Amino acid sequence: MMLDLLSISGLVVSVTLLFLLFASWFDLRTGEIPDEVTLGLSVVMLLVSGVYSILSYNFSFVLSAFTVGLLYFILGYGLHYLGEWGGGDVKLIAGVGCCLGFLNVLDYLNEGMMPYYVDYLINIALVSSPYVLVYTLVLGLMKPSVFSRFRKTLSSKIVLFIVLFSFIPSVSAYLLDLGSLILLYLMIPLLVVLSVYLKTVEKEALQKTVGLDELQVEDVVAKDLVVDGEKIASSRDISGLSGEDIERIRGLCDEGKIPSELRIKWGVRFAPIFLFAFLLSVTVGNALEVFVIYFAGL
Repeated sequence: MMLDLLSISGLVVSVTLLFLLFASWFDLRTGEIPDEVTLGLSVVMLLVSGVYSILSYNFSFVLSAFTVGLLYFILGYGLHYLGEWGGGDVKLIAGVGCCLGFLNVLDYLNEGMMPYYVDYLINIALVSSPYVLVYTLVLGLMKPSVFSRFRKTLSSKIVLFIVLFSFIPSVSAYLLDLGSLILLYLMIPLLVVLSVYLKTVEKEALQKTVGLDELQVEDVVAKDLVVDGEKIASSRDISGLSGEDIERIRGLCDEGKIPSELRIKWGVRFAPIFLFAFLLSVTVGNALEVFVIYFAGL
């Protein structure tokens, strides 16, 4: 039975990794993840867990896969509603949830304090920051105007004042001889500068102006489009423009109510974060827990 458990667990992990690799490739290349990949992962995981439940006369496998997948979908949809994730991200993480729910009942190499589906969310949080930093640095290297605009923004009087003001906690810690807090408080100005850089990347490398004839379904406007007090398109609507929205926008242009060009935006390609977090989850478990235990033992 143990051999069977290890075999089915290895299959589930391998298949999920394959789907996540395809999702990451499509996301980085085109900015869109096909439904065949996002929905396909959920379908395959539910099918495998369902067959295994029937063969083992234990329906906790498929029930756990479905439940965790549903919970992940609800979480993803909440972030989608807030404008943080795209629709593909929501469907993809639901598929990962189905996999982790199944693995949790299989108890595949999980010796941590928390179940896989909790470890995975923690690992996503840990992976996100360095990934976004590297991603935006690469964008800056690919588009030098990002760094020139960043230097210009950073040298403005208001931003310079905010950066200098952010040093107050660390200077206060130094004057009060609170040595252990000085380095911690130095993170504040670092985060301020980083936020300025990320905002610069968003405006310079993650936006472009297009003619209305170039608009495509699912394009997201960079700023709310309001005509005569009515919001025609929202920058918070991550699902983007529909075909009807585009026709209406073009009609408003013909009426002379809006210009013939529109600025659109897109977000950070998020699928690789799901991949890296999954690798952490199935190899080391909760990376934060491992980190704390390691340093506590030093």
